Amino acid sequence: LFDRFSQRDYVLLEHLEAHGLLAGTTANDIFETLVRARMRLAGEHLAFALSLAPTNPAHRRQIISRCYYAMHHSARAVLLYRNHREYIIHSNDRDSVIERFSRIFPDPDGQRQRRMLQDWHDLRVDVDYNPSLASDLLTEAQLAQQEAQRS
Repeated sequence: LFDRFSQRDYVLLEHLEAHGLLAGTTANDIFETLVRARMRLAGEHLAFALSLAPTNPAHRRQIISRCYYAMHHSARAVLLYRNHREYIIHSNDRDSVIERFSRIFPDPDGQRQRRMLQDWHDLRVDVDYNPSLASDLLTEAQLAQQEAQRS
């Protein structure tokens, strides 16, 4: 029904529901389905990342990338639940997932989550686009699996 969900979409659903036009479902039912879909996507990325062995050098970049995407989609689900709006841009924008996430959770834990998302975003960009990355990816891949499970 909705690929991306705006605040106007939510208002429209509420209007349709108020007029009995949602055929036995509610705006919240549709909305919760979208949130669950985002969490399922995060879970798929995490499950794939955890199925890979960080001891295998060919897996390390994928582990880091998929763990970041698990964190990213989890944050998107939280934002969708909280703001009734989709955010898809990763970073460096006022409406990015990372910036919006830090605004709704301004406390120290929220700021820690923001820094973690930004750090993993930056490393994901490095591992996805830099073929001659010189860092020890074994350590980062192992840490990515641990942090993605916690987030």
